[in-house]
Amino acid sequence: MGNPQRKSPNRPSASEPPIREAWDFDKGNALPDDEVEACYFFEFGREFVLHSDRCWQVVLKLEKAQAAPKTSRKRRGCLSIIKEMADFLGKANPFGCYLATRTVVETPWQKLRQLPEPWQEELLELWSKWEPPPEAHAFAVPLRLVLETEFDAYARAGWAGFDAWAFRQRHIQRESKNHQIGWFSIDWDYRDDVLKKSFAEFLKQRPKNSGTRDDRGRKKLRQHLKALGGKRLLDAGMTAPQASKYTAKVLGQPLYNGDRSWYQARQRANSILSGMFSSS
Repeated sequence: MGNPQRKSPNRPSASEPPIREAWDFDKGNALPDDEVEACYFFEFGREFVLHSDRCWQVVLKLEKAQAAPKTSRKRRGCLSIIKEMADFLGKANPFGCYLATRTVVETPWQKLRQLPEPWQEELLELWSKWEPPPEAHAFAVPLRLVLETEFDAYARAGWAGFDAWAFRQRHIQRESKNHQIGWFSIDWDYRDDVLKKSFAEFLKQRPKNSGTRDDRGRKKLRQHLKALGGKRLLDAGMTAPQASKYTAKVLGQPLYNGDRSWYQARQRANSILSGMFSSS
C-alpha cells in the first residue's frame, strides 16, 4: 500500500524516525482527556490515508485543484473531491473531509495547533457534533446498549445477530476484564421516569472497581494510540531492539519492553485499521 510519490512524517527512512508527536501520545506529550477520542479517530484515519494509494490520489487531486485559478472548473470541483474522500473513508471516521488536505493528513494531532489555520479547533467542534454509527464503536466504546430494532444497522456492519455481535465484542474487547456481554429487554409501555429508576437500580449492581467510561474507555484508546506509535516506529524501518533503544533515549524508558511486545503492538494497530476501514 506504500506510495513512492510522497514523503510523509510517518513514512521516513530507517535513519529518520517519525517526529515524536506521531508516536508519543502519553509520556512527554500529555494528551488531554477531552481530546483522546478525537485524537484516536484522527490518527488512525490519517494513518490509513497515508498508506492507501487510492486515498493519496484524492489528496493529490485536491492539491492540484486548489492550486488552479479560482475561475477554473478544477478549482470549483474541490468540494466534490473532499466529498470523495469522506465517502471513501465511510461513516466510521468523522474527519474524512479534512483528511483530503495534505497539510492536515501529514500533521499529527498534537502539532495541529502550531499550524496557521485553526484546524484542531475545527476538528474538535466537528467531533463534538458527531454521532458515530454502530460499527464505529467496535474499538472505541466499552459499553453499548443494543436493541433488537438496531440489528439492521449491525447487519450492515457484518453483525448478523446477537450471537455474532457477542462473539465480535468478546474478540475485540478481549484485553479488558471489565467488559460484559448482555441484553436489555425494555418494556416501552412504562413511563421514562420508571425506566430510569429501574436502570438506576441495575447500575447499583455494578462490579466493584469496574471503573467508568472516562477511566476505562480512554485508557483503552490510549493503549491503541500507543500501539499505533509502536507500529509507526517499526514501519519506519526500525527493528524492535532499535525502537526500544530509541524510545528509551527519548522517554527515559522504552515504549515497549521486549521484542514480542513491539510486534504485538503493530499487529494490534493493523487490526484496528482493518476493522475501522474494512469496507473502504
